[in-house]
Amino acid sequence: MKPEIDTLLRFPMFKELRPQELAAISNLLAVEDFAPGDVLFDEGDLGDRMYFLHMGRIQIDRQTTPGHYEVLAELEPPAIIGEMAILREAPRSARGVAMKPSVLWGIDRDSLLDLANTGNAASYKIIRWIAASLSERLSRTNDKLIEIYSKPFKSIMELKERLKEVHPDIVSVGMDSDANE
Repeated sequence: MKPEIDTLLRFPMFKELRPQELAAISNLLAVEDFAPGDVLFDEGDLGDRMYFLHMGRIQIDRQTTPGHYEVLAELEPPAIIGEMAILREAPRSARGVAMKPSVLWGIDRDSLLDLANTGNAASYKIIRWIAASLSERLSRTNDKLIEIYSKPFKSIMELKERLKEVHPDIVSVGMDSDANE
């Protein structure tokens, strides 16, 4: 079931595409079904594909210690997953797992680059959207880092509380919450 153009327009990445550009992208999308617990990709896998979540819910997480995962996001439609894979050939930075029956449309890096080589503007618009999205995330990450470094005691105490949830018996930083900053 290839996505209809109206359905693709739910995804912000496609808002600027013309109907013929959307049709070209629709032809490149592969339908992929995942059952609860199925892994879309593992942390460390080669990133060569991005996904558009049409139905279901996907959890993005990272392994913090053996057997323990930190949930980074729980995504519901319309969500775009793994877009960094389109810009760079590098290992995945997280794992994607279906939390309930899910239908995704996948497009691999080579297909999008082949489309770019034909001069189709859709590929350039998509790459521009990905770059803008990643730039926004980088800006938010920088803001968080500034907050962490500007208030080190508060950051250490928040980390201590998060670590207690994973390993309550091993966390001790030699500080208590009554200390001054």
